[in-house]
Amino acid sequence: MGFSAELELAKDAAFKAGELVMQYFNKPIEVIEKSPNNPVTEADYKSDELIKKLLKEARPNYGWLSEETVDDNSRKNSDLVWMVDPIDGTRAFIKGLPHFSISIALVKNGQAILGVVYNPATNEMFYAQDQIGAFKNQNQIFASDTKALESAKMLGDRHMFQSKKWPIKWPDFKVEQRNSIAYRIALVASGEFDGAIATTPKNDWDIAAGAIIAKEANAKFTDHLGKDFIFNQESPLQRSLVVSNSNIFNDILGHLSHIV
Repeated sequence: MGFSAELELAKDAAFKAGELVMQYFNKPIEVIEKSPNNPVTEADYKSDELIKKLLKEARPNYGWLSEETVDDNSRKNSDLVWMVDPIDGTRAFIKGLPHFSISIALVKNGQAILGVVYNPATNEMFYAQDQIGAFKNQNQIFASDTKALESAKMLGDRHMFQSKKWPIKWPDFKVEQRNSIAYRIALVASGEFDGAIATTPKNDWDIAAGAIIAKEANAKFTDHLGKDFIFNQESPLQRSLVVSNSNIFNDILGHLSHIV
């Protein structure tokens, strides 16, 4: 069964949600702390409502998992599940930084089969479908071919990489920050950066769309132990993330091997 119609549906939903959230961008907006260092805004909720309406009306039998919707575990009763982050990188959104995205994935039996990551502030739409390829604004994308970690351009927190707590010191490579993990994955998949890591847990809705985009762009995408992800499990939390081109992947894992 092909899912090209679902991909177009997800792209349309992401674009329309992007139009909506840009009405709030760089304007005064109330911020609520769901938990410490976990802000949410009206734009997050409105985006979630719009995406859910568009996707569930078109595919009412598909399951649903979103950051801004209470997980009632009904997703467990469907082989096909939409996974959505209506604004990934809310802190950047609040600060007026164009480093956020809207992330939509369709997961089948634990694997992402299509994904869309859209940054409406920069008009960058990344998308992929299983065995069809990965694209940015209609142009096919591939991971970079940088050969050595020392020459890499990485996404993350420079202070994290420079910490003296690492048993194996990281090279002094170029590092830039983007708040949205979905956007970071997409930028690595497109070859604009060579790699990114997350040593703190991420939810399925953060990374499912990026997973298929990275895979279809020939990037490596696993946890820090090199294990593939299985989505839509009892807990939607994944322990860590590594995404990079294939040349530097094993070197990155080596730097993370002490983490158990």
